[in-house]
Amino acid sequence: MVFPALDEAEGILLALDEAEGALGALVASGVLDGYELLVVDDGSTDRTAELVADRAEVDPAVRLLRHGRNRGVGAALTTAIAAASGDVLLYTDADMPVDLAVVEQALPLLGPAVGLVAGYRGRSDADGRFRAVCARTYDVLARRVLGVVERDVNFPFKLMTTATARRVRLRSEGALADLELLVAIRGLGLRVEQMEVVYRPRHLGESKTLSLRVLGGLALELVRNGRSIRRLRASEGHG
Repeated sequence: MVFPALDEAEGILLALDEAEGALGALVASGVLDGYELLVVDDGSTDRTAELVADRAEVDPAVRLLRHGRNRGVGAALTTAIAAASGDVLLYTDADMPVDLAVVEQALPLLGPAVGLVAGYRGRSDADGRFRAVCARTYDVLARRVLGVVERDVNFPFKLMTTATARRVRLRSEGALADLELLVAIRGLGLRVEQMEVVYRPRHLGESKTLSLRVLGGLALELVRNGRSIRRLRASEGHG
């Protein structure tokens, strides 16, 4: 399991506790053979890395990966994919936007023809109207620029095999990586399966994406890089 983390000291240990509880229950029930928690500290200026390092010293399931500067969620995913030792990889945010009990429902959706399970929020307005409008606008842009039909493109609940993840080369180091991942999976000739999840709004720390500057930059990056990402889609069925 992968947590990209930027200045998440306030809640990172709670996230690790919750993840260990949920995934440990799946191990106990035989759904999983084991798990690891990869925290990619993406240039935090608070105590995020220190707290995770201390936890890793006493908890072998926790691993800390570090970026010397803030590079973005795409770079964090690339780092984690290269370091992962398990067969299946789940990426979500350190503020735990989803109850991880849904992993048990998501795992069976993976298969020979399904390369990615992507969650979407049943209620898109749980974080307020502003964020809901931004998410819908980005989905519309993704559809018009790249023909992407999935909902809630940037929602941080994505499950795939590690082998499939390593067949994808993410070019974006930022938040455009979520969209690029969807397109690249289809470019491998695989399907994206979506499942509705119950979204839990952030209650600790601050969102790193909920600003006009960040969201505007994301839309601009999509328009600028649409052609190069479209090339991934052109190879669909030939992966």
